Formats: sequence, structure tokens, C-alpha cells
Amino acid sequence: MGKPAAPRRLSALQVIQSAASCVAVHGNETPGLAALRDGHDRIDVQYEKRADGATLTYATRDTALVDALHDWFEAQLGDHGAHAEPGH
Repeated sequence: MGKPAAPRRLSALQVIQSAASCVAVHGNETPGLAALRDGHDRIDVQYEKRADGATLTYATRDTALVDALHDWFEAQLGDHGAHAEPGH
């Protein structure tokens, strides 16, 4: 087997812009969204391809942004019901 591909870095802005596109569905009041828009340049995002899809890893030293990421993902889990997968 070949060596697995190294994770590639995505611009945090790319990821947050993609996440922000959900505003049409979820509204501007999605928990954490405003902080993520304001702090996107302080979030490191890595993309790693997997056989079953991909993994995005978010990292920041800013504890307010960590909280915002958690709040945003919790809101997504709540909005998407039974097909949402916590921890993924």
C-alpha cells in the first residue's frame, strides 16, 4: 500500500465561508457563527482524506473560538436531527 496522503491545510476562511452559507437555512443567529466570522484568521483547519470520506481538524489557542466552534457544531447537530453524527 502507498503512504497515506499528508493532511492539507484549508484556509479557515474557506471553511467558515462554507459554514456561513448555512445562514440561508439556519439564520444569522446560529450560535458561534459571529465569533467564527470575526476570528477565522486565528483558526487552523486541516483536511485529511479518508477511505470513508474526510476529516477536518480545527485548532486554535483562542478559547473563545474553541467555545464558538463547539457551539456552532452543537447547533448543527440539533438542527439536523437523526442523521447528524456527533463526534464526526
